[in-house]
Amino acid sequence: MWFLVFLILANPFASAPEEPISPWGAALRSAVLPGWGQMATGGKFKGVLSFALTTGLLSASWVVWSEYKEIYNERYVPAALSNSPLADRYYDQANQRYKLSRGLLVAAIGVWVYSMLDSYVDALLQNAEFKAKSLKFDISRLDRIDLEFKLSEGESRLSLKKEF
Repeated sequence: MWFLVFLILANPFASAPEEPISPWGAALRSAVLPGWGQMATGGKFKGVLSFALTTGLLSASWVVWSEYKEIYNERYVPAALSNSPLADRYYDQANQRYKLSRGLLVAAIGVWVYSMLDSYVDALLQNAEFKAKSLKFDISRLDRIDLEFKLSEGESRLSLKKEF
């Protein structure tokens, strides 16, 4: 389901944008859906990778959390209430699952935050490229301006010619 939403919003088959992109807008897109900001800035591979990693890590965290709850509620609690010698073993299993699920969740959040920062930086870099191209265009237009200054006895002349 998330993948379909991602494809609809990000449109990975679109070409790179031809106009400046708001860095905060790109970061906000990645905050809403990991990878969307990268897709908006033209980083299709990074966008798909970011989306896949975040959803994969979140899914794995949820699966391991479910295992933790099952072990804790179905095995440890009954064993602890009956003072079974297996209670410590079940507690260790549940604790391992708990720690793993938290680690996977932290990794998913880390990838998500990286996605936001990366899309922000990519938008800044892309905007710098747009500005450099427009500056290059403006400089090429300056080549068509001719400025001439002549100074002779009793006369000074300044002429400016512009070709269109």
